[in-house]
Amino acid sequence: MKIEYSETAGALYVYLQEVDVCRSVETVEGVVVDFDADGGVVGVEILNVSTKAISDIEVVMLDSLFDDPPSLVEDDVD
Repeated sequence: MKIEYSETAGALYVYLQEVDVCRSVETVEGVVVDFDADGGVVGVEILNVSTKAISDIEVVMLDSLFDDPPSLVEDDVD
């Protein structure tokens, strides 16, 4: 796992795997979960991280890891 923070963008990205992203889904406002071709979670991006509570971030990350991923049939990430 690797974590990057951009102070300029106010964004935090947690890399869980080093594979290509097939699909991205905004699970809640400002939190984007990236999936690989098999539906596995690749990483999580949290925008405006300084305005979010740690407990909110933990819940979103845990939900994304254990819930069924969304259908990968829809549009792919550009």
